[in-house]
Amino acid sequence: MLRYRQSIMVAVFGTIVFLCGISGVLAQEQTKVSIEGGRWLINGRPTHPDSASEGLLMNVRMVNSVYEDIGRAGADLLGDFDPQENTRRFIARIGEYAEAGVAAFTISLQGGMSGYEGAINTAFNPDGSLREPYMRRVAQVIEACDAKGVVVILSCFYQRQHSHELALSGREAIIRAVENVGKWISQQRYTNVILEVANEYSHGGFHRWNDSEWLTSDEGQIELIRRVRAAVPGLLVSTSGMGDGSIPESIAHESDFILIHFNNTPLDKYAARIAAARQYGKPVVCNEDNKIGEQGAAAVQASVAHGAGWGYMHVAKNQRVPFEYDGTADDPAVYSALRELTRPGGQAVVQVEAGPSVLISRPGDGAVFTVGTKIHIEAAVSAGNAQIGELRFYANDKQIGRCATAPWRMVWDDVPVGAYDLTAVLFATDGQRLVTSVPVDIEVTRPDGG
Repeated sequence: MLRYRQSIMVAVFGTIVFLCGISGVLAQEQTKVSIEGGRWLINGRPTHPDSASEGLLMNVRMVNSVYEDIGRAGADLLGDFDPQENTRRFIARIGEYAEAGVAAFTISLQGGMSGYEGAINTAFNPDGSLREPYMRRVAQVIEACDAKGVVVILSCFYQRQHSHELALSGREAIIRAVENVGKWISQQRYTNVILEVANEYSHGGFHRWNDSEWLTSDEGQIELIRRVRAAVPGLLVSTSGMGDGSIPESIAHESDFILIHFNNTPLDKYAARIAAARQYGKPVVCNEDNKIGEQGAAAVQASVAHGAGWGYMHVAKNQRVPFEYDGTADDPAVYSALRELTRPGGQAVVQVEAGPSVLISRPGDGAVFTVGTKIHIEAAVSAGNAQIGELRFYANDKQIGRCATAPWRMVWDDVPVGAYDLTAVLFATDGQRLVTSVPVDIEVTRPDGG
């Protein structure tokens, strides 16, 4: 059915919402996502039919494909970065990703960690209304995905978007923001979009937001889910937990689907985490896992084997500037496994050569500490077939500790106020760097929270 798709700008004054047309093109709906019996359907058929992944939602995190930074940090670091060209480069690769088995992309209205602090990257004005140029790029991605039979997991809030001139002003603005996003999806008549209210809603970064105590609570997230559902009945809505793969029972009951993250989850914990999430009878989707190469291939296999869709996050390639979208060349090992697990008649077990791996298991991503606190750092290490020499810990690329044997842990003391990316680097006995963990971001604040 042909229809007139109209991009809109939503401005809120009091309780009145004005919808103003800004552009329009003839378009045709091609992709409709739905849930039936705990399985994902696209256009009435199970996703990835006749494969090991049938009924699951295999996805990739491309949150910065609509990125911009209108602040000083962006001006200093990005140079002549063109947001529209960034979006165009991603759109040009959607077909290649889809052919490799990707059924959905996570796109964010506030991006993700771009490799530097201080970015002003948001689709919202402080009152919760939507910013026209940003939403135009979002519309382009959604419509390009629609044409390729791909779903968009549209994420509203990201923890780092606080303390700047476009930061949402508080509870009422946050509520208006999610309602406006839902209404925008409805007005656009998009049928290939599902909604994620917040990325890791209990993340410490959200504690810098206005009305953070409410926002980071289970009750606050439930209220936001219900507000969206009331504004746009039928829109599938959820919110995501932290990187340990868990989700609170109250959130699971309220959500239409279960969103979990596996960043800091060892592979041997996937089965238990997925089983706990599946007990609610709803489809389980991991939409963020930062394991790459052989570990990433093992992760997608483990997720599928236990009944959850898997979401790939390649931090270095896709999420950090300059944002590269090279299709399956992003990570041949992961995309080879994904293709096999999603093709009709494909193998359910992918042979993966075990390589060394390391992840920081403590503190959790987004942890906040008061200055003067001793910070205990622990890592989970798998040697694979490598000979381990030592593990070194870094904060913002500066070495802060090392250890040569298990347990792989240290105490970081006298830490100044500031934001830190913690990483752990595994070295072989001959001094060769084997593997680096994905960063865990923490913040050290003054007693007053400043």
